[in-house]
Amino acid sequence: MIRQLPVFRIGYLLYSLAAALLIGDYLLSVDGLRDFTGSEMVGRDFINFWTGGREALAGQVAELYDRAQYRETLLASFGPPLSSYNFSYPPHSTTLLAPFGALPYLVGLVLWSLGGVVALAVALRPVLRSPWDVFLVCSAPAVLVALILGQTGLWVAALLIAGLHQLRERPAVSGVLIGLLTVKPQLGVLVLAVLVLGRHWTAILWATLTTLLFVGLSVLLHGIAPWQAYLADTMPFQMDIISRSIGLFDDMVQSPFKWLINLGQPVGVARAVQGVFALVALLLTIRAVRISEDPIWVVTHVALLTFLFSPYITIYDMPALLYPALVLLALARTAPSDQRLRPALASVTLIALPVLGFYASFLDVPLTPLVITLCIVLIGRVGPDGIRGAVTTNIRA
Repeated sequence: MIRQLPVFRIGYLLYSLAAALLIGDYLLSVDGLRDFTGSEMVGRDFINFWTGGREALAGQVAELYDRAQYRETLLASFGPPLSSYNFSYPPHSTTLLAPFGALPYLVGLVLWSLGGVVALAVALRPVLRSPWDVFLVCSAPAVLVALILGQTGLWVAALLIAGLHQLRERPAVSGVLIGLLTVKPQLGVLVLAVLVLGRHWTAILWATLTTLLFVGLSVLLHGIAPWQAYLADTMPFQMDIISRSIGLFDDMVQSPFKWLINLGQPVGVARAVQGVFALVALLLTIRAVRISEDPIWVVTHVALLTFLFSPYITIYDMPALLYPALVLLALARTAPSDQRLRPALASVTLIALPVLGFYASFLDVPLTPLVITLCIVLIGRVGPDGIRGAVTTNIRA
C-alpha cells in the first residue's frame, strides 16, 4: 500500500477550495439567464447545442447553416445582445442534441453539464487511483472552462477515452463510442489510426455502422441540404475563423497553426508547419501502438498527440488531457523520492494548461505544443510497463 503523500492532500484541498470560490463567484454574478458580463447567456456556447436540438425537433436543421437566419433564430429565442454565434457541427449531431432541445434552456444546461462531468468521470475511472482524484477532476480548469462555456469538451473527452479503453474487452461498445466521436471529427483521426494499426475490425465495423446510422437518419429526416451547406460553407468558414485574428478566440485555439497565424505569418506557412506537427503526431501514434497496445499506454499517447495533430484544438477540448495528467500523477506518487519532481510538475502543468496555455498564447508563447512534447518524452522514457505499474498500484488516501 502506498499512502497518499501529505503534499498531495494539501494541494487537493487548496485547489478545490479555490475552484469552489471561483464557481461561487460566477454563480453569484448570474442575473437571470445572463452571466457576469450582462450580455452573454449562462452556459454561453450551450446556446448552439440547445438551438441545434430545437431546430432538429422542428425539422429546420438547414436553417442552422444559414448564418444570417441562425442569428435571427437566436435573437428570437434569447434577445439581444449576444456574440456572433454560428452552428459549426455536422448535421448528424442534431439528432444527439434533440433531447436537450426538448427541455427548457436551464434544465437542458444542467443536464448537459452534469452529464458531461459524470461521463468524463466514468471514462477516467481506470486512472482514478484515489478518492482525492475525483475532487481534482471536478475542479480542474479544463472542466470548469467546459462548464462555464457550455462546451462539448467533457463529452468528447469521454467518448475518446472510453472508446479507446474498450477496444479489446468490448469492441462493439468501443466502435459505437468512436462512431459518436464523429460529431467532432478533427479529434478522431488518431483514433482511426489506432483502430487500423491494431486491426480492430469489430470496432471499425461498429464505428462505421454507428456513423452511417446517424448520418443516414439526418438525411432521412432533414434531407441532403444541411450536409451540402455544412461541407460547402460551414467547414471553410470555420477554417477561415482560425486563419485570421478575431479577438479572444485567437488565444483559445492552442495549435501550432494558430500560434503562427497570431504572429502574422502567412496561412501557407502555418499550414506547412501544422502539417509537420500532424505527421509527427501520426508517426508517434504508430510507434506507440507498435510498442504496446496496453489501453493506458495508447490512450495517454492519443490524448496528448491529438493536441499536436489538429489545427482546430482549443482550451475547452482539454478535459481529454486529464487522462495523461492522472497517469503522470500516479508516476509521481509511486516513483522514488528523488524521481517525483518531473512527473509531478508535468501533471500539474497539464492540469493548469487551459489557463497557462491561454495566457501564454496572449504573450505569443507556444506553451501547449511544448508541454505536450515534454510529456510525450517523459511518458516514453517510463515505457508501457512502468506506466501500467504506476497506475495499477493500490493507493490508499
